[in-house]
Amino acid sequence: MNTVIQTVSGGFIPGVISIILIYGLMKKEDVYSHFIKGSTEGLMTAVEIIPYILAIFIAIDIFKSSGALLFLQNLLEPFFDFLGIPPELFPMIAMKPVSGSGSLAILEKLIEECGPDSYEARAGCVMLGSSETIFYTLAVYFGATAVKKGRYTLFAGMAAYVSGAAAAVILCKYI
Repeated sequence: MNTVIQTVSGGFIPGVISIILIYGLMKKEDVYSHFIKGSTEGLMTAVEIIPYILAIFIAIDIFKSSGALLFLQNLLEPFFDFLGIPPELFPMIAMKPVSGSGSLAILEKLIEECGPDSYEARAGCVMLGSSETIFYTLAVYFGATAVKKGRYTLFAGMAAYVSGAAAAVILCKYI
């Protein structure tokens, strides 16, 4: 079974490229010109969203380096204690809406400290896999599409994130 999967996955990308080329030749299209045009548009989109992504990464670094994350953790610790959420999960809960790679690093540290089968590690894994980096996604999508008014997007995204994090904490505690 494993060799079948390796064979299929090894030929997948060349197969897709071949299908695109054959389709273009059948339609008598200049595939190369379309590729160059699409590449140019992709690069222009990337250049347009770089400032938004850079702003998010700078904000993340300021949040972590200034001690604001630790301050917020200490401030909300009584609330988390009341809800039965271990304090080890707070950095993960705070970082996931902002940075996927930052929350992955926090999860790695959490697994090293608490163990891979611990409640904290399991809840962190569920949070990481079942939630979105809201601020990063908003910066990329709104930057690429030049949306000026997000209306309720941030509120809806944060409500969904809080619901997902709560579900992860509850499910991992009782399952």
